[in-house]
Amino acid sequence: SSMLLNSEASLKFTKENMKMLKRVDKNLLKRVMGAPKSTPIPALYLETGSVPVPYIIKGRRLLYLHYLLNQPQDTLLYKMLHDQIENPIKNDWLSVVQENLIELGLDHYSLNDIKSMKKYKFKKLVRVSCQDVAFKDLKNSIKDKNLKKLKNLTYNKLEMQNYLTSSKLSISLKKIIFKARTGMLPVGFNFGQKKTCFACEMSDDTDRHLLECVILKMSCPDIMENIESSFDDIYSSDMEKVYKISKLLRSPLRARELL
Repeated sequence: SSMLLNSEASLKFTKENMKMLKRVDKNLLKRVMGAPKSTPIPALYLETGSVPVPYIIKGRRLLYLHYLLNQPQDTLLYKMLHDQIENPIKNDWLSVVQENLIELGLDHYSLNDIKSMKKYKFKKLVRVSCQDVAFKDLKNSIKDKNLKKLKNLTYNKLEMQNYLTSSKLSISLKKIIFKARTGMLPVGFNFGQKKTCFACEMSDDTDRHLLECVILKMSCPDIMENIESSFDDIYSSDMEKVYKISKLLRSPLRARELL
């Protein structure tokens, strides 16, 4: 990405610059997923398997460190690095990299260890470390912020969820699944509007009510005939169940737009 051009050679970003990069990163994911502004941020990354930009920058710095360590000793790049090793200064590039090694749990590797490691091996090590640390931080963020909308979701590692890789699902269905899983379907209760369904005016306007509303059912024969699927199937690892419930949800969502 051009946004990260030469980020491996950068010093520590200011809070304002990092905030801007994170905002661009989040907005891009929201746009790709068709997600509302209030979508829980951890869900954007955990559902898509994307590594947040701060971890990418740290990883790029470490890969550049490996590159510099393996430069011929008579090159300007190597001399620059060697000077920082011999004469460390607070907040210089190497000190930032050493902080990144600690943050990614790789500080037990010495510079000599890193230099002697094969490029492909070190690259894999950094990639896995970035993913693991980002995953841990994202999970902690859900817990710390008490994001109840994500309480039904289970993640074992940072990877793209199966429904997003399925060739059977259309892009529009994938976006519906994403919104349903993250509590972002366009119903009142998902956006702090605790009111009754505007169609039937009898029950709370919740995502689960989409499949129960008597008025919407009149416009959606597939919901009337449904005896197998339930809303909780949206959290299933069974892609057939996810496919069926996403198709069912699409009908009342379309019907609501016409009311």
